[in-house]
Amino acid sequence: MKKTFGLLLIVIAGLLIPCHAQTMASEQTRWAAEAANVKIVRDDWGIAHVYGKTDADAVFGMIYAQAEDDFNRVETNYLNAMGRLAEAEGEDRVYQDLRMKMFIDPEDLKKEYAASPEWLCKLMDAFADGVNLYLANIPM
Repeated sequence: MKKTFGLLLIVIAGLLIPCHAQTMASEQTRWAAEAANVKIVRDDWGIAHVYGKTDADAVFGMIYAQAEDDFNRVETNYLNAMGRLAEAEGEDRVYQDLRMKMFIDPEDLKKEYAASPEWLCKLMDAFADGVNLYLANIPM
């Protein structure tokens, strides 16, 4: 029985990997199309100046440039907002995480996103897409 179960898991995992790879490829294609609408110019001091055709383009470029400059801060802010800082920084942050979880419910956030106007969803999606493109471009 154990061998059959193990084989079943291997077969299922083998079926899922191509689906994930295909999804990731289509996501990267979409991110590349978004990036084509963005121009990031760095001045003599390294300050990013972001240009885009739409507000969403500007948000996409802004977070991409911010991730290039200081991804550790971007990631720390995300972990803090999700109440998961202790996972990265240790048990000293548990109470900070608990406080965040008292005020922020992921299910409420999903409902608020679904109820948001289209223009705001575009900005939020552009933010997520900019971070995801940055993460997809860095070597692992």
